[in-house]
Amino acid sequence: MRHSQGYVKLTAAARDHWRPNMDEFGGGFIRNVMIGFALALAFSIIYVWYTR
Repeated sequence: MRHSQGYVKLTAAARDHWRPNMDEFGGGFIRNVMIGFALALAFSIIYVWYTR
């Protein structure tokens, strides 16, 4: 995958950006669910893109 490295940097940057903001809303659980959902959605899009 050509853009996996940039994708990892992008998700890391998004995690670092949202971490202090999400902690205000009750912390780790909501953040982990949102990150997990975003990663699952992105993975499914990439999977469909590369297997169609």
